[in-house]
Amino acid sequence: MAAGPGFVVEAASAGDTVEVEGTWLELRRGASGTLETIVGREQVVLRGQEAMSSTGSRFEWDVDRPGRFVVTGQPATARKHDDVIEAPQLVFDRDSRVLRGTGGVLTELSSSGRREDGVFSGSEPIRVRSETIDLPEKTGEIVFGGPVQAWQGASSLRAASLRYGRGDELLIAETDVTLRVDRQTDDGSKTIGMTGNRLDYSAATRVAVLSGRATYKEPGVSLSSEVMRIHLTEGGEVERLVATGDVRLRTKEARGRADRLTWRGGSSGTVWLIGEKNVATFELVDEARSGVLEVSRIRYELSTGQAHVESGPGRGTLVTTPKPADARADDADPASSREEEQFE
Repeated sequence: MAAGPGFVVEAASAGDTVEVEGTWLELRRGASGTLETIVGREQVVLRGQEAMSSTGSRFEWDVDRPGRFVVTGQPATARKHDDVIEAPQLVFDRDSRVLRGTGGVLTELSSSGRREDGVFSGSEPIRVRSETIDLPEKTGEIVFGGPVQAWQGASSLRAASLRYGRGDELLIAETDVTLRVDRQTDDGSKTIGMTGNRLDYSAATRVAVLSGRATYKEPGVSLSSEVMRIHLTEGGEVERLVATGDVRLRTKEARGRADRLTWRGGSSGTVWLIGEKNVATFELVDEARSGVLEVSRIRYELSTGQAHVESGPGRGTLVTTPKPADARADDADPASSREEEQFE
């Protein structure tokens, strides 16, 4: 049996209503006269509860899975308030109250993306390209199946999978995570890069935790460790960073290694290298200066390039003043002072 043009079908159960509206409707009944399938064609709209709706060129329902409603199109589109999902196929499961998109999905999160602080901040929505998406009808965790790419302006995130909690604003990215954050500073734009096997980010607290051989890079500074905990300011700058587990530091003029590192004050702030199982090491590697420190705690000032011993036994060899550019290795250098010290 067919009906058209123009139809509206409502399916109600325990006070819950799903409405289908479209141009052409085909109803198929079995031998007993029981309705077995519903197919809508040309232009169809599926409306559920909680202001969620889906549009496409075809709608399908069958009696074997009565709580499952399928909308397909090139693409099919789902909307919930200001959030939009586009995918070749959208499936709404009335039992779980979840909309699933498959076949290559583009999602635009406007309600969650427009913040003034954090990893993603700005007036633009967050856009996510993924293979699949599971979107709860009410509150809950949005799950993107990968590979996943999320971006807002010039900031971007790549991972194998991504989960985002709309209630607690917790973002979890897993496997081959790469995060690039662009920020405007007084000196122009600055790009921060982070990688790891997992990223946990709370927009409410502005704390990001990278784990699984984590790396952090910004102009002039790079770090690697097993775990990093990064606290961001309201403007998205790094306020404090704590790295643990085989920590390695690299700047233009120095290299460092420690069991633990604490960094405060951003690009012109202070870094502490802390040895717990082993001594911390710090080495100057620029052309004008050289020196090595091996102690339990070292303070390194990024603004001046100066390193200071804070505590613990150890030893160090320092050249404290610049060497002439034309000095030969076997020449005495009256302008520089080399001294080996024991630190207690």
